[in-house]
Amino acid sequence: MWIMEINDNEFTILKELEQTEENEINVACQKLNSLLKEVNFMQPINEEFKEYIKSVENDKESPSKLVRQINNYLSAYKGFIDHWRTFLSRNKDESYVEFFDLAISEIYDRCFEYRFIYNLRNYAQHNGEPVSNIIRTLNEGTKVILKKDKFIFEHKGMQRPFKRELESITENDLDVDNGIRVLHKEMIELHGKLFN
Repeated sequence: MWIMEINDNEFTILKELEQTEENEINVACQKLNSLLKEVNFMQPINEEFKEYIKSVENDKESPSKLVRQINNYLSAYKGFIDHWRTFLSRNKDESYVEFFDLAISEIYDRCFEYRFIYNLRNYAQHNGEPVSNIIRTLNEGTKVILKKDKFIFEHKGMQRPFKRELESITENDLDVDNGIRVLHKEMIELHGKLFN
């Protein structure tokens, strides 16, 4: 076995491995592959994100299919969070669970879009549609909007600090698309931190 590097579509052999080195690498790869199978929680959320993006970018997509894709993504996001928490609490010591909870708390505190999508998921699950308007234009693409006043009025389970934050926003149109895109980047970063 060799250690190789790929640059500019060329392979370069850096070193031929001795049998003991090759065995160590194989054992490490087996462990990593097992772990990857166990914690491949990004796959469902990534698949739903790709489907959502296809629906947003396809101007012929029906509004009902786009709303369904949003709901699917919101469910996948919640599943991602729940699967990680369950895996860590069952398989790791308390310090990992604390790290996870602190990481989620830090994202929640720092990122409006996370707070928004967190509440939107709860709203869509228990109250109503996660979208008020879908606006498609040639120049600006698709806008996916939730009316702030409707969201505040209908979502009784919203955290008070977040409700006050929303009430302080002058704009009544909440950008669901931007919220999903920002949240997805945050989940990719979180997954990377947890996997490492």
